[in-house]
Amino acid sequence: MKRACWHPVLFAIFPILFLYAQNAGEMNLPEILLPLGYAVLGAVILLFVLRFLLVDANRTALLVTFLVLSFFSFGHLTGLIRSIDLFTGKSNLDGISLFIILFILTVLLIFILRKSRRSFAGLTRYLNAIAIIVVSIQIVMIACLQIDSNNDTFHQSGMAASTRLSGQLPDIYYLIFDGYGREDILKEMYDCDNSDFLNQLKARGFYIADSSHSNYCATAQSLASSLNLDYLQSLARFNPRDFSRAPLALMIDNNRVFDFLKKLNYKIVAFMTGHSPTQVEKADYYFKPGATLSEFQNILLNTTVLSVLLDLTKSQFDIHRDRISYMLNKIGHLDNIESPKIVFAHLISPHPPFVFKKNGEETERDWPFSFADGDHFIIQGGNTEEYISGYRDQLHYISGRILVTVDNIIESSDTPPVIIIQGDHGPGSGLFWESAPKSDLVERFSILNAYYLPGFKNKELLTPDLSPVNSFRLIFDEYFNQDLEMLPNYQFFTTRSRPYTFINVTDQPP
Repeated sequence: MKRACWHPVLFAIFPILFLYAQNAGEMNLPEILLPLGYAVLGAVILLFVLRFLLVDANRTALLVTFLVLSFFSFGHLTGLIRSIDLFTGKSNLDGISLFIILFILTVLLIFILRKSRRSFAGLTRYLNAIAIIVVSIQIVMIACLQIDSNNDTFHQSGMAASTRLSGQLPDIYYLIFDGYGREDILKEMYDCDNSDFLNQLKARGFYIADSSHSNYCATAQSLASSLNLDYLQSLARFNPRDFSRAPLALMIDNNRVFDFLKKLNYKIVAFMTGHSPTQVEKADYYFKPGATLSEFQNILLNTTVLSVLLDLTKSQFDIHRDRISYMLNKIGHLDNIESPKIVFAHLISPHPPFVFKKNGEETERDWPFSFADGDHFIIQGGNTEEYISGYRDQLHYISGRILVTVDNIIESSDTPPVIIIQGDHGPGSGLFWESAPKSDLVERFSILNAYYLPGFKNKELLTPDLSPVNSFRLIFDEYFNQDLEMLPNYQFFTTRSRPYTFINVTDQPP
C-alpha cells in the first residue's frame, strides 16, 4: 500500500502556525485563516502540477517540500545574511542573488530526482513523521495561549444615555497619532521644536495639556483604558501568565465610549490601522485603502520570497505610507456620513517605521518592514541616532498634515465638532521593552494631548496634566449630562512579555 505524502501540506502550514504562536500576543487568531488557506491551496496545486514532471508521488512531494521550505525561509535567510554583513562590514549577497541561488538548487534537485532510481518511500515516512510532530507542537502551543486568554474577564459597566439632551449633538473625532511626544521632550531629546504646530492648534481653539502623560506605555493598553474611561486594573481580571493582546483588542472593540454613543444614535466610523488590536471592523463605517496589509501579513510576508517580489513592485513601506495618507485625507472628508458620528482613527505615525522625510518625501530602510519600536528597533539593525532623526522628520511632516486635516474637519462640520488629538504614548528611543529601570520613562510617557471643545464651560477641569483616562469623562460630563469623577493621573509600565503586570511608575516621570 502506498503511503500518503502529507509532509508538503503540513510543512506549508507549519511556518504560519509557528509565526502566530511566537506573535500571538500581538495578533488575533482569525488572521491566520486566510494565509493557511493559501498555503494549503498552493501546496496542493504544486503537488498536482509537478506530478506530471516527476511522475512519482514521493519524488514530487520531496520537491514541493523543498519549494515550500525555501519560500517560507527566504526572509530568515536574507536576515541572516544581513546580520553577517553588519558584523563583517561586507555586502556580497542580496535578496535577488539568494533567489537565483535557490532557483539553481531547485533545478539541480529536479535533475537528481528524475535521475535517481531510489523509491524515496523511507524518506517520505520520515518527513511525514517530522511534519506531524512540528505542526502538532504549534497547535498545542496556540491552544494553550487561547485557554490562557479566555481566563481574562472584562467587566463592561454601561452608562445610561441622558434623555435630557437637546439640540444637535456634536461629531466627535478621536485621533491617535502613535508615539507623538510632548513639546518639552521633543525639544530636549530630539532637537525638535514643534511650538509653531502647537500655536497653530491653539489659534484654531485647541487646549493643549502641556504636562500630559499617557497612562500606559503601549498602544493596546493605552487605548483600552481611554476608550473605557478607566484603568485596566479596574476594568478586568487578567491572567498574569497571558501575553496575548486579544483581551485588550476585545476591550477596544467593545468599549464603553462606543456603547454609550450608540444609545444616542451615533454612527461609529473606524479605519484599518495595520495594527490588529485597534481595528474596529464592526464599526458602522469601516474604511481601508484598496491595497493594505495587516500586521500579521506584514510579518509573514517578510519571511517569504514575496518580500523580494513586493520590493520590485510596491513595497510594504509604500503600502504603509499609502495607508497613513489615505487616513489623513479621509478623516477630513466624512461629511457625507450622517451626524452624529464618532470617528476613531489610530495612525501609526510618527511611530516607526519612518516612511516620510521632513517634507513628505518617501523613505524606507534596507531591512524588512516592521513596527518595531524601542530596543526592538535597535535589534532590527537601527541605532538611536537613526531613530531620533527618522522620528523628527516624520513628526514634522505629520504635524503639517494634522493641521490640514483639522481644518477640513471644522470646515465640513455643520455643528462644531469635538476633536481629541492625542499620543497613545511617547517616543521610544530610550525604551527597553523588558525593563522599566533601563527605560527612559519620561520620554515614553510624555504625550501630545490636544482638545477642541466648542462651548466648553468647566474650564477648571482643563488642567495641564490631563491624561487620556479622563478624556471622555471630561467630554461626557460636558456634552452629555453625565456626572463622572475625574480619576487620578497614574502611569503604568508593562513589559512586552507580561502585558498584564502593571508597574506603577507615576512618581518617576516628572
